Amino acid sequence: MHYYLIKRLGFLVLTIIAASALAFFMLHAVPGETAENVARHTIVGMEDSVSAEVAQEISSKYNLNDPIWIQYTNWLSGLIFRGDLGSSYVYKDTSVMTLISLALGPTIILAIASMLIVIVVGIPLGMYCAVHENRPSDLIIRGATILSISFPSFWLALMLILVFSLMLNLLPVAGYGSPANIVLPAVALALHPTAVVLRIVRTSMLETLGQQYITFAIAKGLSFGHILWNHAIKNALIPVLTLLGVYFGHLLAGTVIIENIFAWPGIGNLLISSVDARDIPVVTSCIVVIVAMFLIVNFVVDISYHFIDPRIRYE
Repeated sequence: MHYYLIKRLGFLVLTIIAASALAFFMLHAVPGETAENVARHTIVGMEDSVSAEVAQEISSKYNLNDPIWIQYTNWLSGLIFRGDLGSSYVYKDTSVMTLISLALGPTIILAIASMLIVIVVGIPLGMYCAVHENRPSDLIIRGATILSISFPSFWLALMLILVFSLMLNLLPVAGYGSPANIVLPAVALALHPTAVVLRIVRTSMLETLGQQYITFAIAKGLSFGHILWNHAIKNALIPVLTLLGVYFGHLLAGTVIIENIFAWPGIGNLLISSVDARDIPVVTSCIVVIVAMFLIVNFVVDISYHFIDPRIRYE
């Protein structure tokens, strides 16, 4: 177990470093000068053209004339040895750590709200469909899941805004700060994973209910409710736990489009605006944080298998 933990942590660190390097060098490979993009987003009147003097001043200030590998090494050493993600080029030299800490909270809130919808709706409905296999209610719910999976989340988000905000005037279109603001983006994010989790729970539960130990429990005269809650669910939810961990990581990392549609001030929104401005320290740091969150969530899920089923061993 200890060897497994050390190995996984080592792969986690290497993956984060590789992701940061890939993001850093790919940003520099994009056509256009970083200094000119920064000037256009920070200096009034620089939307069309940037003078050579201004570009040179910005390049000197942020050491943009240094070779790319030196710039990356300086940024990485600051992260490793000082825990410093650098300063933003665009946000008036604000610490990147400050920007990310402000944006991370809304993203985590949105991801948790979406995951609660997935768990509260997807797992019970999946169990219900398994118990009522091929009945009309099962067929209707399965049909609805196919529709939910078929449509992309951004289209669902726009339809939710059209119906609940513009037509019914029940919820705000966008914004952040009140419980009503989180309903539409959380539902838009949760619809697709809820449908997938529902189908996996149904399939896993049907497979579990067909096992011999369930048949033996029924033969002993145990009630179906007792068998379902004390024997079937625990084994049926092992593959579902993996899926929930993957989806929670995706929700933390994949809220970029939804955050932009609903003007949600999360890390995805910060990432998009920083990419447009070529704010390299912010973009690289956002990607590092997103990758780290995804890997940590999956790491925790892998470790939790042992507590669900003590027979599982790590190598």
